[in-house]
Amino acid sequence: MFGTFLSAVAAAVAFGGPAVPASGSEVRADNGVVLFSSYDLRRDAFRLTVERGGRTARLPFPPSDEPFRADVGDGRVVVASGGEILALSADGGPPRRVGAGRLATTAAGTIAWVVGDDVLVHGRVIARARAITDVELHGRTLAIASRAGVTLTDIDTGRSRTVTERAGVVGLSFADGHVGWYDRGAHRVSLRTGRREDAPGPADVSGFALLPGGRALRVVPEGEDARLLRTKLRWRSRD
Repeated sequence: MFGTFLSAVAAAVAFGGPAVPASGSEVRADNGVVLFSSYDLRRDAFRLTVERGGRTARLPFPPSDEPFRADVGDGRVVVASGGEILALSADGGPPRRVGAGRLATTAAGTIAWVVGDDVLVHGRVIARARAITDVELHGRTLAIASRAGVTLTDIDTGRSRTVTERAGVVGLSFADGHVGWYDRGAHRVSLRTGRREDAPGPADVSGFALLPGGRALRVVPEGEDARLLRTKLRWRSRD
């Protein structure tokens, strides 16, 4: 899917060597495709970048003065930029405007985005929360990080439940039947049983994503750049 996505988007510029996330970059992962912001020294700007199997490429999207708020799902990328929600065109054309907002996520052909305290799916409000900081869609389940913590909402029924009341979490993500996030360590909750597990990690992490097999990605700042770490986490049950 990665090769298909890059050729469909077209004009993606391959790096001469591996690119690394910029300090402050988020990271998203889906089916082996990793999405992050790298720093382009020539342009003095951030570039939207994808990686798989050690290969990296800049996507044909305008550079930014700040790390991107973007998401990848099923080989598609959505970006929140300049108050607009944009989807990269599958035919290599210009990005398609989806709506106005400040955060966005995509999965299974569905796009959700944030306007104020509302989360919209295709223009319909499906959830509300104060001071939303992150959203992540997995199938028909939407994870929302806000001042109240992390909640899960069924976008068909609107039913919600809280999985943690901690605010300020990083890296909402799904893998292996769990929803996960980072807050002075990695945390995940089973979608089926509600059982929570924690794993130790460094305090200063700008990006995080669960991966299959109990693994995770972490973006650890190192000066202007950062390290993208792939690690097997030592999960411990809180029960």
